[in-house]
Amino acid sequence: MERKQRISAAAIIIRDNKILLVRYNDQLGAAGATILAGPGGGVNGEEGLAGAVIREVKEETGLDIIPVKILCIEDFYTRRHRNVKVWFLCNITGGRLTRTPEAVKETIIGAGWFTREELERETVYPEIIKCSNWGDFISNEWQTKCTDIRYVDI
Repeated sequence: MERKQRISAAAIIIRDNKILLVRYNDQLGAAGATILAGPGGGVNGEEGLAGAVIREVKEETGLDIIPVKILCIEDFYTRRHRNVKVWFLCNITGGRLTRTPEAVKETIIGAGWFTREELERETVYPEIIKCSNWGDFISNEWQTKCTDIRYVDI
């Protein structure tokens, strides 16, 4: 089946051994189930990837950021799209964490800082958040990861 192509940019932001994530309702999971993910979304028109991640983080969290480097490139299919999502390590430069009108429109039910322990029983995207040492993201030794293609039933 032919699917539309979608390019996205998203942020991984670490501060004080916590990671910033947004919480979505899991439309396909059990009642009350949620998903956590780094803030991000689709690239608009001729917008660049760095510009898209800056805009998306502001829209979803109220925070101003600067992208530092690419940590991971995800390649996945949904029912409607072939998605390529570029995950940037980002630093906060300003703003205030808040629930924005744009977040509400995107069915984001909250945003916050999480410890690794708080994520143990959560569904979290991208997977490198749960399977990598967050300190490695900052290291000059980190090499950009590219995930194997996967199918997501959303």
